[in-house]
Formats: sequence, structure tokens, C-alpha cells
Amino acid sequence: MLLIFRILVEKRVALTAAVHPFTVDLHATFQSDHHLFFLMEYVAGGCLRTLLERERKFGQRRTTFYAACTVLAISYLHENGIIHRDLKPENLLLDSNGYIKLADFGLCKDGIGYGDRTRSLTGTYDYMAPEVLSRLPYSRSADWWSLGIVIFEMLVGDLPWMRPSIGVVCPKFLAEDAAILISGLLQLDPWMRLGSSEEDAGELMFHHFFRGIDWLALVQRKLQPPFIPEDVGLSDDGPCYEHLLLTPPSEGSLAIRKEIADAFGSFDYSAI
Repeated sequence: MLLIFRILVEKRVALTAAVHPFTVDLHATFQSDHHLFFLMEYVAGGCLRTLLERERKFGQRRTTFYAACTVLAISYLHENGIIHRDLKPENLLLDSNGYIKLADFGLCKDGIGYGDRTRSLTGTYDYMAPEVLSRLPYSRSADWWSLGIVIFEMLVGDLPWMRPSIGVVCPKFLAEDAAILISGLLQLDPWMRLGSSEEDAGELMFHHFFRGIDWLALVQRKLQPPFIPEDVGLSDDGPCYEHLLLTPPSEGSLAIRKEIADAFGSFDYSAI
């Protein structure tokens, strides 16, 4: 039943997120006798993880742009009572114009506003806030910790080194505003973490690190991205949705039981 609940939450979150310019759109959900399917927007530029593996790290201008897009995406989720809980380079995709698209809502938790807490151990280990790893109640500020890790990784090319009593150790080559932002996001005390107040993303948006960002122009997609990716997959004349072939079920797989199928009675959705 927990899996059913998570799948239904994922659909609700994907529908909520679909209207934002920096989240992956949901085109449809449907089901067969053996599977449930999410048909998501095709994002041509691949993920930040692939780019980081190729280039190792980014300059500050490029990092600032990607971080700003991510701030707006996470802020939108938080405004709708959702925490992402799995923010990492693999889930930050680049569209064909060079803008970030936040993906993968499978570990999201909804119904979480300012002051609310949850405590399930969820996410990817290297990007989990310390309170999550310690199985303590945590808030939406856990997402801002994860963003701090991602920003550090984009600027440095590696995961941060943490000292138990001090916190993150920033390399000396980092610009002062970048080091201050990262230190604020990677604050061990979640109550003191940048973004932990009711202002949420507002604390980040007014930080000196983002001084060159016109937030209104960004959300309207009017800024020039620092990098335009190549299409990593389909070409314009590639296969379209109606010709998409689905992998057949493995031998011996069971059809979805009736009581489970009933829970997904209203699962099907289409915006196509």
C-alpha cells in the first residue's frame, strides 16, 4: 500500500509541477495489465551529472544560472506544500534552450508547509541533510541543504568535505559570495540554515551570489542561458509518441491484482 500511495503522490506532484517553466512536464499517465506509465516531457540536453562528468566543474556564471533556475523550481514546490527530497545533478535536466528542468518526483512529500515536519529516511545519501540521515524530524529546508551540495559540486567538481563541529570547508579559490552562500545552505543546524525561515527561497534570491539575476526575466525565460546543449537523444525526425514501443512484461510477471487496480481507477490522464 505504501508503494501505491507514493505513486499517487508522484502523479499529484507531477501535475502540480507541470505548469512551472523549470520543472519537467507530465504529458500523460496510463496503465496496462502489468505496468503503470508516466509519459514525461522529453528534455533534450541531458542531466547535469553527464555535463559534470564531461567538464568536471562549471564557472560561477553558469553555476549561478543553473542554481537560480533550481531555486525557482524548488520554491514553486514549497509554495504548493511539496518537498522534493532528491535534489541532485541527475535530477536537474537541461532543455534545448539551456534552461534547467527539475525532474523525478517519486520521492516527493506533499502536505508540508512552513513549520511542518516529516521524518522518513528518503533521498540520495550524498545529498541528504544531516537531520534526514539522523532520522530526526525535518522540514522543507532539507531541500536547500541538497541545493548547497549541488552548487558546491558545480563550482568545485567534487562533493564537499564536512567537519562535524564546523561544517563545510570551502576551497580558497571560491569567490567569497559563493563560499558564504554554500556555508549558509550547508548549515548543520536546520533552524539556522539559509532558506529555513518562512521566507523560504526569498532568503536565497536576495543573496549577493545571485545579484546578477533578474528573477522576473528568468522565470519568463527571457535571459540568455550560458550554454546551449546538443540534443542527446531524439532528433526532430525521430520516433513520435504514437510509434513508441513499450518493453513487454517479463515472463512470469503477474497482472495487477484487482484490489490494486481499483486504487488506480482514476490514474489515467492525458494532456496531449
